[in-house]
Amino acid sequence: HLILFSSDCSNLVKNGRVSIPGEKWSGGTKLEKFLYLYREAAVEADLRKKGLENGKIAVMVTLRNTGRSVLEDLIVRLEVENSFRPVLPQMVERLSPGEEMEVDFYLEPLREAENSPLRAEVWARSPYGEVSSESTMFLTVVIEPTPSPLPLPSELLLPLAGLVVAVALILFLKRR
Repeated sequence: HLILFSSDCSNLVKNGRVSIPGEKWSGGTKLEKFLYLYREAAVEADLRKKGLENGKIAVMVTLRNTGRSVLEDLIVRLEVENSFRPVLPQMVERLSPGEEMEVDFYLEPLREAENSPLRAEVWARSPYGEVSSESTMFLTVVIEPTPSPLPLPSELLLPLAGLVVAVALILFLKRR
């Protein structure tokens, strides 16, 4: 008999004996052979925050080809809410089996945001058709006001204005 499990079977196998999902542990079925199923074409995307660069929030999408086929024409898109200026999708020409690549995006916040969802989506062509993956994270942005120049105390304004007038008058009289 062939039994196909969609999980990693770690919760279904004990001492070489197999339990059928959805039933009580029977332990009566003996596992004779392990077979591994490999995906011919698969891609994974992992989204992480890198930090601040030039006033923008840097986020990184790590792409992994977890299949056995070469992936081509990968399109990486970052969906942002209206708290950020929209960013353009990026292209990756090719990703070999087992290869990993990082794609960076730089977000410009338009206003403060709390738990704003960011979603990275990747699509790729394979010999078996299109494959895709996505990853989501939540980002909180606090925009601090820019400090204004130090104001002059009002007690200094009148004497400073008088000094400017006096210097201007002296310069004017010297020219004559």
